[in-house]
This record gives sequence, structure tokens and C-alpha cells, in this order.
Amino acid sequence: MNLQNQKKYNHNKLKYHSNIKKYFDKPISNIIFVHNYSVKTEQLKFTNFFQIKVHSRSNIIKEVIQNCISNPEIFKKYFAGTEISLKTKEDEYKINRLHQIIALYNNFQVNDNNLFKYIPNSLYVKKYGRERGLQFVFEHKNDKLLVYLIDLYHLAIPSGKDEKGERQSLSYEYDKRKKYHKGIEEVIFDKETSKP
Repeated sequence: MNLQNQKKYNHNKLKYHSNIKKYFDKPISNIIFVHNYSVKTEQLKFTNFFQIKVHSRSNIIKEVIQNCISNPEIFKKYFAGTEISLKTKEDEYKINRLHQIIALYNNFQVNDNNLFKYIPNSLYVKKYGRERGLQFVFEHKNDKLLVYLIDLYHLAIPSGKDEKGERQSLSYEYDKRKKYHKGIEEVIFDKETSKP
């Protein structure tokens, strides 16, 4: 790692907690799902399609998102935030991967300095049960949350470990779901499938 990158990583370590608190303490007036349809890529091993058969998890995710749209402050109640930044060399790979996935939405580009991911917290688990894959990637814009990606299976920014604490195989996790083809737009937003 060169000195310039090392300084960048150290700087982001310092700003990490203060940025989360700064945004978390602000009221949220609106949550906008900028990309409200599903995408899939064999090359990047990513999909956010649901199974055709409606099941309890898809119903829960739909309920949570619809509740958050109706009352944006609920989002902070049930989700914990993490800044997406260059804290380690591995993060550089993850951010590049994330850019490629978000670019599937009509070559959409995002700013690294404003990206966050939110995952279910303990209150979510207490109310809805354990959730192993759901995460949102978004940008804070004034008092709004602009959601750029709904990741259903923890494939966009892999954790590296599965629920048993074993090394996660991205190919394996993707292959289990690559035949799913019921879109987010149908399950969550009650729209007919339509891709640009």
C-alpha cells in the first residue's frame, strides 16, 4: 500500500463514527428509492430478484419498506448505518465492485464520499426475526435518503463470512439465486416488471 492510500485510509477511520452520528441525529423527511427495480449480472455475481413464490421474508421486506416510505423516521429505528469508505485495502475492491453494480442502472454514478449502507439492527430482529442478507446503499442529501441499491442477499458488499462463520463463496451464494426472476418492482412497489 502506498503512502497516499495509507493516509486516505487513516483519514477515513477518523471520520467514520462522526459522520454516522451526524446523519443519524438529523430528521429524515423523505426516503426516495432511486432505483426501484431489480438487476442481475453473471459477471459480478449479483442479483436482487426474489423467488417467484411469495414467502414470509418478501412480505416482511415489503412491509418494512412501505412503512419507511410512509414514516421515514422508522428507518432509523430498525436499521444501523455504516459508512462506505476506504478504511482498508480490501475496501477499495468493495467500493469498485459497488460502483459497477450501481452502474447497471443506466450507468448511474455515485460519489464515494456520501455513500452509506444500512442493515437490520437488534430491534428489527426482535420484531421481524433474524435477517441475514438485506442491506440498503444510499446517500444522505439534506434531510432525504436517496436509496441507490436494495441488496437482498448481501451480495453487493460481501461480508466474507456466512451465518456459520465460514468463508462466504460469492459464486455459491449467487448460484443459489441466479434463477430468481420476480423483480423488486413487483414484490415491493406493486408495479409491473419494466426494465429500461
